[in-house]
Amino acid sequence: INDGLNTALVNRSGAHLINDGAGTNLDNRNGAALTNTGAGSILDNRNGATLVNETGATLTNNATFQNSGTVTNSSVIDGGGLYIQTAGTTTNSGSFTQGTLQILGGDFIDTGTVLITGDATNSGSVTIDGATAVMTVDGTYTQTGAGSKTILDGGTFDPPGIDIQGGTFGGTGTVDGPVTLTGGSTLQVGDPTGQFDR
Repeated sequence: INDGLNTALVNRSGAHLINDGAGTNLDNRNGAALTNTGAGSILDNRNGATLVNETGATLTNNATFQNSGTVTNSSVIDGGGLYIQTAGTTTNSGSFTQGTLQILGGDFIDTGTVLITGDATNSGSVTIDGATAVMTVDGTYTQTGAGSKTILDGGTFDPPGIDIQGGTFGGTGTVDGPVTLTGGSTLQVGDPTGQFDR
């Protein structure tokens, strides 16, 4: 537990902070700060482990944050680092900002605000859930894999380019940006409006 105002846990250059195994928890709360920074630094939340960033806390990642367990954010995750998920679940109801997002497996669920300042890749499942949920990708959003999916359930999805190379993309909500479908991809929409080219 990293608990309380002016409490900080810092993982610096080349260090590896591991939260590993069923029943292990890393709880960042009550104004505390968790920082992962510097070349080669890795914050690793492994299979069965849970990392919770509670209201009032800040988790800053300017290096690599790996998840194959459960990450729950109801506060602020920020920085320009790489967030990579190979399995498990990430649930964001707060603010989530990273330089690069790679969802290689598992579920990424956004009911808050997500900003990716670079590119995002999805070969798992990304859900933008709720009328106030927003996911913005400043680079390209690429989805690969036959079982992958991007689901909008009333939210807003705003990348400058969406390249769907397999799986399912759709739902109900707002998509700002061109969508390219290839490789047997499926587009699921309710009542589409806007410009459509074949």
